[in-house]
Amino acid sequence: MSLSRITASRGTLQRLRERLAVARRGKEVLEMRREQLVREVLSRAKRIEERVALDNRLFELYGKAIELYLTLGEYEFRSFCSAARGPRIQVLAESIYGIRALRVRVLEGPDFSAISNPRVREIAESLYKALSDAIALAVEEEAIRAVASHLEYVNRVTNSLEKVVIPQLEEMIRYISERLEEEMIGEFTTLKKVKRLRERGGLSGS
Repeated sequence: MSLSRITASRGTLQRLRERLAVARRGKEVLEMRREQLVREVLSRAKRIEERVALDNRLFELYGKAIELYLTLGEYEFRSFCSAARGPRIQVLAESIYGIRALRVRVLEGPDFSAISNPRVREIAESLYKALSDAIALAVEEEAIRAVASHLEYVNRVTNSLEKVVIPQLEEMIRYISERLEEEMIGEFTTLKKVKRLRERGGLSGS
């Protein structure tokens, strides 16, 4: 916005000062939220450091399951597995500082007690534990992505306020203040001239 197009009045100056106060307060609030979100990301990031170890554990368990499958044969292996009862889970929405994320809730755990083969039962229990950990890890990773995405937005708005909006308002306030000061000086100078003329008798009072 061109400064020359701004109406240099006390009313405009007051409104700009109010807008500047709101912008500065908004920037402070966003900075506090940014710190809050950064702490949340760092806190959750610590929980996903086990990704490599978990992937290795799953790879090892899949290898054992395939080996057992080849040893028992498809029919017998599937027969043992069909005796198990799977878990009941529920996917829920949760709020992380107002940011929508997902949460997985286990309503009922699996039951492997009907699997008569101890090796198959052991593999099934180990796989369930590893897959549960993998799901929990995926939920954490998705939460981090959601928070990080909102953090980027907060950063953009904060930077816009800091580098564009607030400096522009400050410049407009400075411009209007200078214009009003010049007008006041001009009016004061005119009054002094009028007073001197009156004192010299060069101007009759009305």
